[in-house]
Amino acid sequence: MKRIRLTTTQNPYFDSAWSLYQQAFPEAERRLLETQAMVMNHERFHCDVIILDSKVVGILFWWNFDQLRFVEHLATSPAERGKGLGAQILNQFLAESDIPVILEVEKPEEELQQRRIIFYQRLHFQLNTHFHQQPPYQPGGEPLELLLMSYPSSLTEEAVRFFHKECQPIIHFNVLMD
Repeated sequence: MKRIRLTTTQNPYFDSAWSLYQQAFPEAERRLLETQAMVMNHERFHCDVIILDSKVVGILFWWNFDQLRFVEHLATSPAERGKGLGAQILNQFLAESDIPVILEVEKPEEELQQRRIIFYQRLHFQLNTHFHQQPPYQPGGEPLELLLMSYPSSLTEEAVRFFHKECQPIIHFNVLMD
């Protein structure tokens, strides 16, 4: 397994990665293709694909900020689910980071959402209770009330404020422009 950073939608792996992204996430939680192309030019954004036997088997989209890393999207191909690949990807990613890592999860209202939280907790992520809204990924969309999970420890109010004030405007630039 290897992780490769894509910097353009012209990369030969991009179409497979984009297809997986569209399958794995609902429309409200993903960007339009043209916005994704712009984001890929941002130095802080990483569009990583996971390659196994010359095929895209996973994606890890993340942002590198001075005080934290934000995992925006993580998905594995349907054929690879349940085989520990997601945990392997995240464990490698966490081992490379010397700063906190955060990600968003849906509230645990249904079994799938509960299982997802448990998956991250097994990797030593902490579930935080601070109020958090994900701005829309597309113009005209509605914000989503989500929960933040963090590694290796829980987030302080100050860290959450930093994420909301300094990181979200960069991540969601196309809908949060002044």
